[in-house]
Amino acid sequence: MNNTLSCTTEVLIRFSECDALKMVWHGNYIKYFEDGREDFGKKFGLSYMDIYEKTALAVPIVHLECDFKKMVGFGETIIVKTTMIDDPASKIIFEYNIYNDKKELIAKRKFNL
Repeated sequence: MNNTLSCTTEVLIRFSECDALKMVWHGNYIKYFEDGREDFGKKFGLSYMDIYEKTALAVPIVHLECDFKKMVGFGETIIVKTTMIDDPASKIIFEYNIYNDKKELIAKRKFNL
């Protein structure tokens, strides 16, 4: 049985997030993934602080990878889809997919907490 939870977050690309080519600088994608993670936590009561307050456990990121598929630039709106992957191990795995307004995949990432 697949027990996955998902959340979508809209993000408007700001000028300060772009490089000289008016494309999002690659390091900012991590912020967009985190925007999705924070929305997911609010929606499902699984924020970093919720976990810490209920269990006294910290949840550091232990693995991070990102695949870039297309460029996105200033003024565009992206959709961050955050999905918690059901796993029998004692870890939390999130998968993130970023889409443009045409529903094309822009970037994807998976990280383990």
